[in-house]
Amino acid sequence: MSLPPTVPNDISSPKAYLIGGCVEGPLLGINIALYIMYVRILSKNLSLPKKLLIGLATVQLVSAFAHYITIMMDLISGFITYVDGPGGADAYFGNTTRARYVIAIFFFSTNYSIGDAILAWRCYAVWGHNRLIGAFFTVLVIVAFICGYTSAAHIATLGKNRDLFADYQWAVAIFAMSLSIQVLASSMVVYKIWRTSISMYHLSAAWIIVESGLILTSATVSVLVLFLLNMQAGQILSCVLTQLSLAVPLSIAIRAASKWANDHKQSLPLSGYTTVAEAGMNSRRGERTIGTGASMGSTIAMASDTEIKVDMSSMDLPSLTA
Repeated sequence: MSLPPTVPNDISSPKAYLIGGCVEGPLLGINIALYIMYVRILSKNLSLPKKLLIGLATVQLVSAFAHYITIMMDLISGFITYVDGPGGADAYFGNTTRARYVIAIFFFSTNYSIGDAILAWRCYAVWGHNRLIGAFFTVLVIVAFICGYTSAAHIATLGKNRDLFADYQWAVAIFAMSLSIQVLASSMVVYKIWRTSISMYHLSAAWIIVESGLILTSATVSVLVLFLLNMQAGQILSCVLTQLSLAVPLSIAIRAASKWANDHKQSLPLSGYTTVAEAGMNSRRGERTIGTGASMGSTIAMASDTEIKVDMSSMDLPSLTA
């Protein structure tokens, strides 16, 4: 199979790894903050599903942190330890069989596939725990895991002088499978909401679902395109994608947990965080609310039950009440 020609003006491999590591650090910090918020929300009245969600998030955070540490150690080796070696940093980062690179791919595949599994579960929950949908996405997720780990194992067996882009079938497979899961899951959730919509506010809730998964899907498409074009710049987005695979599911779960807390008349254990009910009471009293405000009013509840719920009672709707 012939490969596409190399795109001109691409950055070098060392620069791609350096920029990717610098961008990944702040994203990891954001993920740590999201994880703390996530655990504090779900730690009240722990049930088995909540324990499972916390466990998966913990595995993802550990994988994301391990990936970042591995990238940092790789940068130190390439720019400091091996800089005076044969070929310098270019030769070091050009060797894709080095142990730290393969380990980074392993952590990336783990984090990435778990993120896709959570997005698939979201679709499964919204569709009322439909067994056919559950079985379908289970197969896709398992195949994605297999493709990811097989890709890491395959890269480890390449020769030092073998170009990574010359053996790209498994790498393309993992991104293609992941993209299928993300697009299908988000589309099916939006379709389900659209079918049950009775107002434009329900449709705005559908766009919340689209936007939450659109970031991850866009990054996946970008990495896949850059890889097919033989561009080293794809390494930058690969580092970003490792952290987004955790950030997106955490953000969705925090929003769902917030709605669950409001439905059960419980306040979230977060200082400075205003619940939907409190926002509604304050707005009726004419007070200014500092916090999430009306944006929380359109939160989708997917973690606590199988129905699509949009809390409209606490939102200011002047166009409907005028």
